Amino acid sequence: MEKSDERKNSNQHKLIESIVLHLLPGLFLFSTFISLTPVLQASGIPPILTFSVLALITCGLELGIICTRESIPLTKIWGSVLKQDLKLPKLKFVGLVLGFLLIGTILISVLSFFDKELLKHLHLPEWFVFDGLEDFTSSNKAISYITVFLFLVITAFIVPIIEEIYFRGYLLQHMPIQSIYGAILNAFLFTIYHAYSFYSFFGIFGSSLVLAIAYWKYGNIKLVLSLHVTSNILTKSSIAFMVLRALV
Repeated sequence: MEKSDERKNSNQHKLIESIVLHLLPGLFLFSTFISLTPVLQASGIPPILTFSVLALITCGLELGIICTRESIPLTKIWGSVLKQDLKLPKLKFVGLVLGFLLIGTILISVLSFFDKELLKHLHLPEWFVFDGLEDFTSSNKAISYITVFLFLVITAFIVPIIEEIYFRGYLLQHMPIQSIYGAILNAFLFTIYHAYSFYSFFGIFGSSLVLAIAYWKYGNIKLVLSLHVTSNILTKSSIAFMVLRALV
């Protein structure tokens, strides 16, 4: 049985309210990133280090929104999300994780073609597109190592966990449209939230769609957490390994 059929949330957000809550953290991250990065890079701070720290602050903003709006302490957020969870048998859980990861990988591989075409027609500053070693490195080797470490810890572990708690465990639960269309809207808004990576719009939308539909269908936060964290670990660790090899 689908989660939307089994449980109806009696405290749904209004449409405009939901849109604002989806986009506000991303607006903060995008605006601060484009404002601070050129200045900090001129001082020897790699763009990825700036982004990683700002992403961590954004996670705090998202948790703060939940605490403020739901009137609960920070320590109660996880328990509040788990209360809404539907249980999954362990074997089914593992199968769903593997299945959705496969679907997501195929979808992103197909959609990445459109991202590459999009990037060809954009004229962005070099620091805005994370596609080279210079985004991680500094004249100070210690800063370069710190950058790689924080990038891996923050973007592979902390960010996907907080994003799933906020966007699926909180916002999708309170979507004004409690149907598959609400999940699609959640995925689209989550993609717009990633404005700092708009040159990867299609790939991000593909992965967001998988996460939103997985949560809408099965109502299990641990499922989407596992999907998001595993996906980020695979992509971010390969990047970190490449950078570390170049630094040695």
